[in-house]
Amino acid sequence: MQQLSTKDRIKNAAITCFNRDGIANVRLQNLAEEANMSLGNLTYHYRTKEDIGRAVWEQLVQEQQLLLNEFRILPLFEDIERLLVSIFNLQERYTFFISICWR
Repeated sequence: MQQLSTKDRIKNAAITCFNRDGIANVRLQNLAEEANMSLGNLTYHYRTKEDIGRAVWEQLVQEQQLLLNEFRILPLFEDIERLLVSIFNLQERYTFFISICWR
């Protein structure tokens, strides 16, 4: 199994903390603890919580684009159930962003 990069560990920790606690309630120290690293190591890769949020947003957009590209090549209703499940799973993973957009 391939080990995650430090930046991916930080982004995964951010997704977990943002979903659980809300973006406003999460501090860099919380993210460092969730990622099992020092605060210094975390801030070496991302200086601010906003930088981490931006990186997570870019990851979400990239995952959405990959998903849509995958289904662009299929006839419209050929695999609609898998498409819907994939979209639901993506929205569930990024609940904190989705909830912000629907306010």
